[in-house]
Amino acid sequence: PTTKVLGIGPPEIVEETRIELKKIFDSNLYITTSSPTYLEIMDSGVSKGRALMFLSQMLKIPVTDIAGLGDSFNDLELIRDAGIGITFKNSPQELKDVADYVTESNSPEGFREVVEFILWKNRY
Repeated sequence: PTTKVLGIGPPEIVEETRIELKKIFDSNLYITTSSPTYLEIMDSGVSKGRALMFLSQMLKIPVTDIAGLGDSFNDLELIRDAGIGITFKNSPQELKDVADYVTESNSPEGFREVVEFILWKNRY
């Protein structure tokens, strides 16, 4: 069975196509982008947020104890649903809107910020 359809194209065409497909198939398909040039189409039950919930239950780790980190639209549910949702300064605004923390840097320093934030938040 097909698990994912990936389309690659110019950013403006990918975004236009994403919007149009969501209007038509939003309740039946999960339509997102993982970069400005990658359009991903999957079953509506598939997302990083669902994977987070599945792993939380399977490993018996409360979702509140899990950090979700991402920088693309396909990370939205992960960032929103994790106990600590983190994204980067150059991420889309929609991710920043649901994140608990947005890094001040887009460089590798951003990852250092994330580690420090998690340690501070948990007071280790």
